[in-house]
Amino acid sequence: MLSPDAPPTASPVAASEPMPSLIERAVAIFARPTRAWAGLERPRWWFPLAVMIVVQIASTVVLYERAVIPMIRTGWEQAVEAGQMPAERVDELTAMMTQPLGWTFSILQQAVTWVIMSLVGALMVWFGVGFVLGHPMKYRQAFEVNAWSSLIMLPAIVLTGVIAWSKGTLRGVHLGFAALLPETETPTKLLTGSKVFLDGVGPFAVWCIAVTVIGASALTGAPRRSVAWVVGALYVGLMLFIAALAGMFTPGS
Repeated sequence: MLSPDAPPTASPVAASEPMPSLIERAVAIFARPTRAWAGLERPRWWFPLAVMIVVQIASTVVLYERAVIPMIRTGWEQAVEAGQMPAERVDELTAMMTQPLGWTFSILQQAVTWVIMSLVGALMVWFGVGFVLGHPMKYRQAFEVNAWSSLIMLPAIVLTGVIAWSKGTLRGVHLGFAALLPETETPTKLLTGSKVFLDGVGPFAVWCIAVTVIGASALTGAPRRSVAWVVGALYVGLMLFIAALAGMFTPGS
């Protein structure tokens, strides 16, 4: 059963290093990722998961009227120009988004989306290390690795927020290689998919995957290079799938 609360399992780092505190472990993820994995026989995934959810929600609240609503409204206005929506619906939907129900929906959406992403990311690590490489790894361990490694994305969230605030919209904010592609009023399916993929393999994402590889190797004893190849390939495949979906659901050609 894929449960983060699965029974504790001994790991190669357990007997050789003292267990750091939650804050010490969080700092180690950035400063010394090879030393961040001792003492994870007991569940500690709740701390980084809670931190990331709180930061995501805080970012949404701060940017909601400044950047989120303008981005969504731009999409609606494009739909009006394409004849897919009556013009009066734009103001109606905008008013609905500014109501408490709209705020609540956006906040819950952020929390649920992050939890789903964490579960999928852990599944990817568990499948790669435990099934493809054949090293014993419980799903709970994979969830620990994914949850703690995700802290690497904190600077990316902050930087995205700063750029979005200065631009007044989240549209066109890219921290990955998608920043090299042109911004168009009506993006094509190919352009949208390409941007999603290039953002997904940007510097912060690569850093996060690198820490994930270190953690998975430390907890299972699997060769780091093998973990890097397998997890890296699975991640690229996942991003290609997500990019294809994004392109598929983009209006136009």
